[in-house]
Amino acid sequence: MDEVDISEEQIDIAAAATVVGSATDSALSGNEDSISSTSKKQIKTIRHYLAALSIVGSRSEADELAEQFCSLNQRKTRKKLAVFLATVDKSHLNRIPFFGRLIATLHKCGINVSDRVVLMLEKDFYHILPKKVLSAETILSYDAIQKHIELVKFNIWPTKSVFRIIQRLLKKFDMDSIVLISTLFQGCGRYLYRNPFTTLRLQSVLKFLRAKKMEKNLDAFVKLHVDHALFACQPPQASAL
Repeated sequence: MDEVDISEEQIDIAAAATVVGSATDSALSGNEDSISSTSKKQIKTIRHYLAALSIVGSRSEADELAEQFCSLNQRKTRKKLAVFLATVDKSHLNRIPFFGRLIATLHKCGINVSDRVVLMLEKDFYHILPKKVLSAETILSYDAIQKHIELVKFNIWPTKSVFRIIQRLLKKFDMDSIVLISTLFQGCGRYLYRNPFTTLRLQSVLKFLRAKKMEKNLDAFVKLHVDHALFACQPPQASAL
């Protein structure tokens, strides 16, 4: 089977402060010189902001927090925010869509935290990918794929990088990699299929998956996830009654 060529080119701060996870601590950590150059008031303000962000629960709250960050916008605070967004743990999986919305809103306002978030996520992903035993459950619990999905749908994650990762997974084509492809496509495959800028490349991927599906020695578990990936991108048309 030839390889497919897809390369191209105010929230309650008091309550919030009690639920800040390890990601907030990580985002606020740094060398002593960096901390000493920032006033205690600024540290307290950004700590409260991240605490509020850790319990965001609606689009309106995400939009409000994006507006609030405009008054906090500095190089150091952008870095702290990006680290927080890229390292939140699995307890915040249900808030990832709101984090994606926040990143996209700030991006439209000219506040760029997206590049750092994308870079950190890709670095983590490529660190895990070469391992012979990927352990898909570990990766999914780490929520890297879920974060990627939201960044794709908000048009923040560059499509060139999206298909580069897809191509790497297709090249491996083992149980773990196909589960990751299936998860990715179930989250944003339909978006990639309907997007005029990505539909041709995605169709090449789907053609490759259909061909692999026809192989007689294909594991049943892998075949099931191939079906899930295909269905997510291109569901069958409803027949007219």
